[in-house]
Amino acid sequence: MTSVATYWQIQYELDPFKQESRNVGVILNWDGKSLARMLPSKEAVGPFPHFTLRLGLDSALEVVYSEWCYWFLRLAAECSTPPAIQSALDRLDRTGSRFKSGVPTRLRPAPDQEPGELLDALFIEVTSTLVNEPVEREGAMTEWVVKSLELPGDYELEIDIELEILDPRKPVFVHLPILVTKPSVVAIKALRRSDHGTRAGLAAINDIIFTFDALVSHSIVENRKCAVIYDGTPIEGSVILDGLSGRYRALDMRSYDDRRELRQLIMS
Repeated sequence: MTSVATYWQIQYELDPFKQESRNVGVILNWDGKSLARMLPSKEAVGPFPHFTLRLGLDSALEVVYSEWCYWFLRLAAECSTPPAIQSALDRLDRTGSRFKSGVPTRLRPAPDQEPGELLDALFIEVTSTLVNEPVEREGAMTEWVVKSLELPGDYELEIDIELEILDPRKPVFVHLPILVTKPSVVAIKALRRSDHGTRAGLAAINDIIFTFDALVSHSIVENRKCAVIYDGTPIEGSVILDGLSGRYRALDMRSYDDRRELRQLIMS
């Protein structure tokens, strides 16, 4: 492979009057091969109701956003040289679209780096963290999760609920940020970002295990219907998973795929 690669940042203009924009994608050209990646998902197959909700777009603009994501992927598939990519991006700038391209940037990849690896690294570096904004307060995370999942109307849930589990030995009290009761019973606990890796975090994990064990042992909810939601880095996620010892699923709300999994869990 050649020693120099070229990439472009793709921005989305949220408010043309305030000139507020977010980096939402990357196009990479290296050794005659072009690749593109757009928020929110690696495949960029729209529409993206969860992501566009965070952007503040209505349903009409949601469709437009997903169509433009496809346009960028197609551009990468059809243009194999930097001049060809730049020509297409110049035409884009003249259309008045909310999508804009940054100036091309040249870099020297590592000797053993593959194009896909470089694209992933650039994507993480240059794109905004709009879908990954930390949600500190547990209640705020719960509210955002319920809103962003865009569940259909035939579901029922309780927010911030205290349950008394009747046990012959002694009553057991547990707290759940979210308890879905329809179409199936799903118990959801939350781990705050500030608790990750701290003594409070370990106590929170112990509380999660105690709560889920109590619910499952008293046949209130199935094991597979218990989930922990959190907002953290992959390293923090691995610590949480280790703490749960594989007994219950942990879902990172910064991840589009994990949010989709949570939605499927609730609706299945």
